[in-house]
Amino acid sequence: MSTEMKTFTFGDIKRWMYCYAAEMYLDASWTGTALDILKHERMPAQNKLAIVIRDEVLDDKTLRLFAVSCARLVQYFNKDKRISNAIEVGERYAYAKATDFERIEARKEAESARRDAMLEFRWGANAAAGAAESCLWQSAALGAWSALSASLEAANLYYAEIESLRKHLVKQLIKMLEGR
Repeated sequence: MSTEMKTFTFGDIKRWMYCYAAEMYLDASWTGTALDILKHERMPAQNKLAIVIRDEVLDDKTLRLFAVSCARLVQYFNKDKRISNAIEVGERYAYAKATDFERIEARKEAESARRDAMLEFRWGANAAAGAAESCLWQSAALGAWSALSASLEAANLYYAEIESLRKHLVKQLIKMLEGR
């Protein structure tokens, strides 16, 4: 992670999310960082995540570690060793301690675990495998979004409070960013 966070504006948010009513929470002259958005008192967690989980705001390492964090939240739905390996390789890849070859091979194994879970109608295991697989995508931003979606899907299957999970993930991301 770089030591300096990217700064963006109200106009950037409107450009990224043209149908989002950012003016409900931010002044048109607003300028800030991911931490400013994540710590915003009135903005719902879903909106915070939608704004900051993008490569225009966060660096690849942070996005990859966020994907790993999402996958770990729901890993217990799928005890397959291919899933835990995928998450471990995803974390090492974020720290530049795994090769592209290792990332690609672990992703293939996670895809296989996901197919196995789907064929057995184990939907929570399928979603957990999807979150683990997402840690290994080439695009860090798309991987982070996919891992977030898969972890929310797994939680939803078990009637978890989704907004509480989103708030937890916002707190996780704040800790990651403050720990730079």
